[in-house]
Amino acid sequence: MPLIKQRKLFLSTMFDPDDIVWVGDEFESGPKYAHLNKFRKVKMWTGLDCISGEFVSHATFKEGTTSRDIASVEQRMYLVLESDKLRPVHLSSVAQYLISHYEMKLRAIVTTGGRRFHPDPGLHFWFAWDDYDADEIGAVLQGYNCDPATLRASQPVRLPGCVRKNTGLRQELLWIG
Repeated sequence: MPLIKQRKLFLSTMFDPDDIVWVGDEFESGPKYAHLNKFRKVKMWTGLDCISGEFVSHATFKEGTTSRDIASVEQRMYLVLESDKLRPVHLSSVAQYLISHYEMKLRAIVTTGGRRFHPDPGLHFWFAWDDYDADEIGAVLQGYNCDPATLRASQPVRLPGCVRKNTGLRQELLWIG
């Protein structure tokens, strides 16, 4: 599937059309980037011919925000499971644990375009966020060598549908449900 179609499919499946989502490069947040209009409704993002940026929020934001900070978050939507230490096969086991122990609903799997585990792609597992105990989930993630930073609702994560600038590898949508 062409990259732009992956990007639009991901955004339109994971969020409602009127949800305000941030898409951009890692540090494109705050008043000095307001002119870039990185906070848009999903229906606006999916209407564009080109959606620039390697990252996306996994939360929605309040109308009129220009900053990807916790005070601007409207709603936490997802937990994104990722690790810079675990090979994809082991990270998949942690994902299975979250499904079986916490009954988390897996919504998408995205490749990161990283080279850490080449030839295996780095993975991000997107889980629907329910009213979980963030401290407990954070302890679980740390215990399994996963990154607890994605528990911060304003944390940027890899968006499928582009070529990662620093590696030249594709960030792709592997599965969505």
